[in-house]
Amino acid sequence: MKHMYFRYLFLSIFSVISFSYFSQVWVEMIKDPNANFYDIQAEFQNYWAGKTIQKGKGYKAFKRWENYMSPRVYPSGNITLPTQTYKNYKQWEADLAAAGIPKSTNGSWQIIGPIGKPTGGGAGRLNFIRFDPTNSNIIWVGAPDGGLWKTTNGGTSWTTNTDQLTVIGVSDVAIDPTNSQIMYLATGDSDGSDTFSSGVLKSTDGGATWNTTGLNWTASQARTIGRLLIHPTNPQILMAFTNAGIFRSTNGGTSWTNPTGTFACSDGEFKPGDPTTVYACGTTFKRSTDGGATWTAVTLPLTTGIARLSMAVTAGNNAYVYLLAANNTDSGFKGLMRSTNSGGAFTTQSTTPNVLGFDNGADAGGQGWYDLAIAASPTNAEEVIIGGVNHWKSTNGGSTWTMVSHWYGGFSKPYVHADVHDIQYLPGSGTTILSANDGGFFKTTNGGTSWTDLSSNLAIAQQYRIGLSSSNSNLWIAGHQDNG
Repeated sequence: MKHMYFRYLFLSIFSVISFSYFSQVWVEMIKDPNANFYDIQAEFQNYWAGKTIQKGKGYKAFKRWENYMSPRVYPSGNITLPTQTYKNYKQWEADLAAAGIPKSTNGSWQIIGPIGKPTGGGAGRLNFIRFDPTNSNIIWVGAPDGGLWKTTNGGTSWTTNTDQLTVIGVSDVAIDPTNSQIMYLATGDSDGSDTFSSGVLKSTDGGATWNTTGLNWTASQARTIGRLLIHPTNPQILMAFTNAGIFRSTNGGTSWTNPTGTFACSDGEFKPGDPTTVYACGTTFKRSTDGGATWTAVTLPLTTGIARLSMAVTAGNNAYVYLLAANNTDSGFKGLMRSTNSGGAFTTQSTTPNVLGFDNGADAGGQGWYDLAIAASPTNAEEVIIGGVNHWKSTNGGSTWTMVSHWYGGFSKPYVHADVHDIQYLPGSGTTILSANDGGFFKTTNGGTSWTDLSSNLAIAQQYRIGLSSSNSNLWIAGHQDNG
């Protein structure tokens, strides 16, 4: 383990020489299965030594990860241990079957809360929002530590059936457009790295039960899936956009190929109306014009210093592709780029203000490695909304920006919980926008002028501590990730 630490130490020293505000090496270490928890902890402490701790700069996000990992990896420091629950569970099932012992899930457990949003908001962290392909009132959301949830009434109430899945961290879901009972689930936590992925699971009964597909991994491989796509007219074709490359199936997940090699990517989209053209991005951008079978790199105008890209396309003009970039020095706003020729070339639309900061754009830095989201209106190709700590909106293709929500309701902006992981326009609507963030599920029906928290019934809080009163059995206190 010493050689790994010295490698990161060298990178850290090199970064100090290269940048006035050196890069966050600990961010990359979190994603490396060979990195030891205690070395990552030391690198983080080195990074913040002598600095003033500020909100929205990654400090608290790391401290939550540290708090989650610390008891789970002691004393070895092996950060893959929390991911091994699913493997252990499946082994337990196999052992029971071999011994002829029936498995029971009828234990006398019931949830007592907290459920949904307390006063001030904050149900728990969500990674994504996806719509049923035939009914936009049916919405699926996924939590990195709380499973897959479904609403049939646009978010008024929620239910889950993944409590028995044991892999409760999910990063995306893809639904067969010809049969919504067939679903594919990307496991793991792609943004926060609380767990690595065990691969893609498949359900043929609307999510009631799940089985492994040909894409399955072990914890030591440290894989994450940022996006999972299903072909809109040929549902046998699937693509998983991962930190180990793009994996593609042409037989409904039975087998997969890896046409890009080790190209690390975290986002992907089909060109609207033309699924032969597919886009992928991580820290660079690639395009396919044969449905994902082969890929070509495209040079970007912002060529260096990118920590992460997030992407948006729009039915308002299917030749548009937007790329939101976070920088690799402090995870602040690197820039917004746009292509008007289906990803063939890009121009830089803006590099200021700092729309990834926690303030009104005047502060430096951000958490782009952790929260980075963008969506383009399906009815107006010039309208873009992005999410970092707050939400910002542009009506001129990303050239200028207006803040449309703030993490505590400051600057006379409406409150939406901090740390945005996904933004989606309601299909066909240019005014109804949905946000998945560290507080749950939020919705605006007027383009961002006002927002509503629709997280009731979402039991997704990551509870770090529970305390019981020694004198009153009814008195409890619990501490939640980012939610008090």
